[in-house]
Amino acid sequence: MAFTIVENGTIVADDIKGIYEANGWGVRKNYLDEQIEQMFKSVSFYCLCLDEDDNLVGFLKAFSDSYAAHLTEILVLPASQRKGAGRLMMKAFINRYSYGAIYVTGVGDTFGFFEQFGFQKKEGLYACSKRTLTEKPEPEN
Repeated sequence: MAFTIVENGTIVADDIKGIYEANGWGVRKNYLDEQIEQMFKSVSFYCLCLDEDDNLVGFLKAFSDSYAAHLTEILVLPASQRKGAGRLMMKAFINRYSYGAIYVTGVGDTFGFFEQFGFQKKEGLYACSKRTLTEKPEPEN
């Protein structure tokens, strides 16, 4: 299967919602289009992975301060996983930020995926989360 990577391309919120939902990251109705659009406007870099019919099959989002980059999300539709879509997006991300430190945050059993690009677990580094996007914030006291 041939994929095309588009850096900072046009976002269709419903396509992004579909990828989140297909990967078990909530349900479409809990994501607002405005949230999706703002998420992509706020990052330093994102890329989209399109299939041969120009359908969105994955995306990657990252932040950078010009010295270090942090990959925050990489998601691929389950039907397109293990076919090269994620690898192509990672290569685009790594090429873009090859000049400095690159950090990733993974969930579940994704470490092996990142390891193939030379990422290693570092003593003393960890990821924390207060809540997910679809959880309602608790009032501050």
